[in-house]
Amino acid sequence: MKAGVAAFVLAAEAFARSPRRLRGNLVVQAVADEVSGGTKGTGYLFEQKKLKGDFAVVCEPTGLDVFVAHRGMMWFELTVHGVPAHSGRPWLGVNAIAKVSDIVQELRRVLEPVFAGRTHPMLPSPSINLGRIDGGAKENLVAARCHLTFDRRTLPGERFDAIEAEIRETIEQVRGRDPEGWSFELRRTLAVPALEIDPNEPIVRECQRAYQGVTGDESRIGCTSGLEDAHWLVRAGIPTAMFGPYVHKRWQGEDRFDASTGKPDEHVVLSQWFTAIRVYMRLAQNLLA
Repeated sequence: MKAGVAAFVLAAEAFARSPRRLRGNLVVQAVADEVSGGTKGTGYLFEQKKLKGDFAVVCEPTGLDVFVAHRGMMWFELTVHGVPAHSGRPWLGVNAIAKVSDIVQELRRVLEPVFAGRTHPMLPSPSINLGRIDGGAKENLVAARCHLTFDRRTLPGERFDAIEAEIRETIEQVRGRDPEGWSFELRRTLAVPALEIDPNEPIVRECQRAYQGVTGDESRIGCTSGLEDAHWLVRAGIPTAMFGPYVHKRWQGEDRFDASTGKPDEHVVLSQWFTAIRVYMRLAQNLLA
């Protein structure tokens, strides 16, 4: 994303230095927190009713395709309470870590087939990622508590309450079959919606036109399996597209969602970065000059 920010800053600087008058304002908005749902960045501006504009482009890495869809995201905290005991007499306790292990296995067993049956023309099916786990106090003590946080990716049309109920029911089934007594708390900590944009939206077509004007090639319509800030802008009534430099997917093999994002070698191809600057300039010129 640093590459996207740098690209649109340089494009905007070129207009700021130009004597040419524009028919409107070119607004550069750099925010934090997108990977955590955007509630402290674009989400805050949304709540304060400070998101304004006729068009918007989210400069997230798209490989210079124009993205028109992203999945939603829910975060959950699960806390399981067992019964403490000494490890010399583990039968006197209830191990909370073991119960979380049972829950994790049941979530996979029950929900993975369900997720596979939920499809979208562009986006991958729903998924769960186990993000962080901690529990217990010492090796020679039965763990009285275990805490698990996880991420559930959603498709357009999935309802937050139904998603939470599905997870809660699965956990209840594990507890209902267990002869040992334990309790749990499930808390929803984040919920942001998935997004679909009409590929025929004028801003989508304008991104494609600007790319073709710079490169002579056609920019494809695509989507991201992750989450972007675009949903905030669309919910504020601003027609939005996603377009930015990265590694073009034709260089990445057969999996169109293959990416270095979040890996040690996360990177952007410089030739794409220079192209993105020129495309942003052409886009702003077409819309405002």
